[in-house]
Amino acid sequence: MRVLFVTPYYPPAHLGGIERAIMRLASALHTVAPETETSVITTSFAFPPRFLPGLPASSNEDGSAVYRLRAVPPASLPLFPYYSCPVTVFHPANVRSILSHTQPDIIHMVGDGWAAVHLLLLALRARHTAVVFTPSFHSMTRDRQWLRLPNRLICAAAERTTVLTRLEAAGVAAAYHVPPDRMRLAPWGMEVNTATSPAPGGTDGILRILCVGRVGAHKGQRWLVQTYAQAHRHFQRRTRLVLVGKDEGEAHQAVADAATLGVADDVELVGEVSDADLVQQYARASIFALFSHFEAFGLVYFEAMAHGVPVVTHRVGANAELLTRGAIVVAPFDREAATTALVRLVNDTDARHRLGQEARQLVQQQFTWERCALTFLQVYREATDERRRTTATGL
Repeated sequence: MRVLFVTPYYPPAHLGGIERAIMRLASALHTVAPETETSVITTSFAFPPRFLPGLPASSNEDGSAVYRLRAVPPASLPLFPYYSCPVTVFHPANVRSILSHTQPDIIHMVGDGWAAVHLLLLALRARHTAVVFTPSFHSMTRDRQWLRLPNRLICAAAERTTVLTRLEAAGVAAAYHVPPDRMRLAPWGMEVNTATSPAPGGTDGILRILCVGRVGAHKGQRWLVQTYAQAHRHFQRRTRLVLVGKDEGEAHQAVADAATLGVADDVELVGEVSDADLVQQYARASIFALFSHFEAFGLVYFEAMAHGVPVVTHRVGANAELLTRGAIVVAPFDREAATTALVRLVNDTDARHRLGQEARQLVQQQFTWERCALTFLQVYREATDERRRTTATGL
């Protein structure tokens, strides 16, 4: 089976949650079904949309052939500055050439904002090629209303639409009118670290509370710094709050908050890191904390849990649905409850390790990449079977 993934950003230009998910899923597909060939259509843009000259038109990234569409003009037009995908034109001949070269059995579109390219691929696909659509769905706020029409068209044409959670399924069905028989639940997976739980305080005696996410208003790092400062005076051991992620305008404010609240020496901003360095950050962490305004799936929670790191967060998005073990999930933006949870996990080593073991067990039982790959293989087979029936009847 030949699978062509579609996403606007991809390494080395950018390494976010969707990009990591595609890379891991492709690798797992190669493991569970070695005959599978994977490729990726993407751009030469980094996120936020910024053109990177010099990237090759094609390359190989971790076993997948990567094809970068040529943009006209080579810059993202400022039409939708609030949205995450590059607003520019990609020539149909370039898309047709890639489809001719890869000859996919499945086109798997990941993310719901690159609608123009998705619709173009639907128009240019071969008769035998099925489409699976995995939207990155968020609440339909005013600035996202324009997504309704193109994504309804995509969902109507795609043989299968997959969602990460039951909460997302309800939102996608309501916004994009996906029939129940064409929707499938397919959560992402994780690589499970089978080593023992993080040592108390690590090798230098400092217990690290890790937060991973773009440092901006959406991910709530300033709220976390303020909560950490409130909990800090109750800690019975030395701690450090480590913020990992690209600055999206609030890093300097988070630093200023830490200084004002008297915890500047115990708050570390690492910035954006490589995939390998991120693994090391998880390995050194003893607690993971993130209080974003919304999480459709929260890949970083499970990456931490796969390392045996317990999670502290709050009940937004799908957190309560997914984080059923190995996590303390408090009411949304309840600072007193979040403070209590952090103090408990810092001061009670046994509780922290017990919750960390539960976290790893949850990932091992429900969220491995092998399980994810097997789920998607079944979805791909259903989609190709339905495409074959449709083309046979001439519909």
